[in-house]
Amino acid sequence: PDTEFHYGGGQWQLAGGVAEVVSGKTWDALIDEIYVKPCGLQSTGYNNHYSKGFASGGVDGALTYPDFFQGNLDNLGETQNPSIEGGAYTTARDYGKILWMHLSGGRCGDTQVLSEAGVARMQHDRIGEVYGGSSLDPTLPGYGFGWWVSRQDSVVADPGAYGATPWLDNDRGYAAMVILEAKAELGVNLRIQTKPILDELFPLPQD
Repeated sequence: PDTEFHYGGGQWQLAGGVAEVVSGKTWDALIDEIYVKPCGLQSTGYNNHYSKGFASGGVDGALTYPDFFQGNLDNLGETQNPSIEGGAYTTARDYGKILWMHLSGGRCGDTQVLSEAGVARMQHDRIGEVYGGSSLDPTLPGYGFGWWVSRQDSVVADPGAYGATPWLDNDRGYAAMVILEAKAELGVNLRIQTKPILDELFPLPQD
């Protein structure tokens, strides 16, 4: 830790296991308690499509959208081992609430879901500060806790394995998300192409 950048699912699975042990609750119960109920989410949770043998195609298979899902949880079945890196499911309406929470210092309405300091820490370029490291994405070379971080402006993003790409522009005060059922690189490219358009719609505030 804090010496070299590696990205993958193992560390998320480990962190989720630690959270379950410390809290004495399942991951599903924690997500329901911390996010779903306070933020009024209706279609958000975790499952594990990899348990269906989907990832048998190696890395390329693991990074290709699971067409068999079809937006139907019955196609996945129940699991006691949700994939924390790639197993989240949601809707645009639900995820918009999560992004708004991050823009609002960790609040969903009147509820402090995450601490303001915690939200700021997640978006802080830890690898750059601690050991001068860089991520695998030249457009977002910094990395915090779950957010890939720009070193040119106040933008953080979290591109997903199947193309869904949310980002925050804290200076301009907006959040956006591109939702795809494809591959990660397509979502990244669409963020790069779309952001200048949104920057014109949400200009920097005047001092």
